[in-house]
Amino acid sequence: MNFENILLIMLVFYFGWRLYKTFHAKDESMGKIRLVSKKTGQVIELNLLDDKGQPIIQPINSDDAFIMIAKDMFARIVQGFTTGNLDKIRSLISPKVFNVFKGAIENRREKKHHMDFTLVDFKNVELLKTNSEKVRQVSFTTEQINLLRDDKGNVISGDPMYVTTVNEIWTFEQQGDKSWVLSATKQGGENVA
Repeated sequence: MNFENILLIMLVFYFGWRLYKTFHAKDESMGKIRLVSKKTGQVIELNLLDDKGQPIIQPINSDDAFIMIAKDMFARIVQGFTTGNLDKIRSLISPKVFNVFKGAIENRREKKHHMDFTLVDFKNVELLKTNSEKVRQVSFTTEQINLLRDDKGNVISGDPMYVTTVNEIWTFEQQGDKSWVLSATKQGGENVA
């Protein structure tokens, strides 16, 4: 066997070994999720698999899933109401709530007032007992910064440095296509819709 044949065999073995390692390499990123904070840019890595490759995240029950949906709807609905953009949230609210929100927004516009809203934190979110599977009530305790400004940007009410704790009960009703809509709100014992 000459030197060229030995070199050729070594090259075939080397590239064969490299291909084997490439296709059989253990991917260290499998079973992990990386989240990046929009505010700070901090990267958080979550492991989804244990040392044996088994899932460590258990499925959530339907009540927990509904609370996650309700929190998302809360943030989106309040933001839509605050900005006066009801088209973005029309599918999330009942016609009755839509009309109440529309009246409040038109009243604000007539007075040339603008709202600023910041949801600081959900302090407590609790699913309340109801007598119907198609109606769910959620108690929200949130920390918010709410401001009302005139057309020149001057603050009429609220304080940009003051965080208010707000207690509300929102009623959601299930529509025929399995989607949920906000059908009523109650804040401080007062029904809003």
